[in-house]
Amino acid sequence: MMTAPRYTARCSRSRTGSVARKGPTRLPYGGAGASVRLKLNKSIGIMVIPRQIPEVELMGALHIRNAGMDDAANVAAIHCASWRSAYAGILEQSFLDGAIEADRAALWHNRLANPQAEQIVLIAEETPVQPIGFLCAFGGVDQNWGSLIDNIHVLPSHRGQGSGARLMQTVATQLASRHPGRGIHLWVFEANEAGLRFYERLGGKVVEQDTSRIPAAKGAAVLRLHWPDPHRLLD
Repeated sequence: MMTAPRYTARCSRSRTGSVARKGPTRLPYGGAGASVRLKLNKSIGIMVIPRQIPEVELMGALHIRNAGMDDAANVAAIHCASWRSAYAGILEQSFLDGAIEADRAALWHNRLANPQAEQIVLIAEETPVQPIGFLCAFGGVDQNWGSLIDNIHVLPSHRGQGSGARLMQTVATQLASRHPGRGIHLWVFEANEAGLRFYERLGGKVVEQDTSRIPAAKGAAVLRLHWPDPHRLLD
């Protein structure tokens, strides 16, 4: 799953849309801007950083934890894989074929090296330490709509197995505690029908339509989904 950014990569609050299309995935990702050494894990087709992860929240076979600077390359690689799978036909193919890698590497290096106030970035991992998804949110950023889920992405090979819902539930718990009485919102490409269904199953309601600000989207329509009460995601 993922979000359909409405703004450019330099903006910390881009409008993003959920992913759920299936298709070929290209993951030749080294992670420009990352200062850590990577190793190719062929079982999931992604560059991963082998290391010990402390203070992990166990959720069945899935671990959810807060991301750190060492995760920048993995997060960027998952982001690229997710967009390439879900946004073919939505974003320009030339962007998906090349520029996306440097774009996402720079974004996640900057976000994790210099986290903004109320930024939350969660990593979903399977045992042994295998990153399969992530979520990024900004708490309480909008007076009307509340906290923003800016990105949620799961590897195409792991969609439909509950990891996206668990990421959403984990961040909803944190946001409900930090910003009581405030809602949650996100943006999804209107053409991303499977992603839209995913959010609606979790109780999100479409409240607004706009256009994406991502240059590669060429003004594609995006929808704002809203949860007035974060606890609705926990039902």
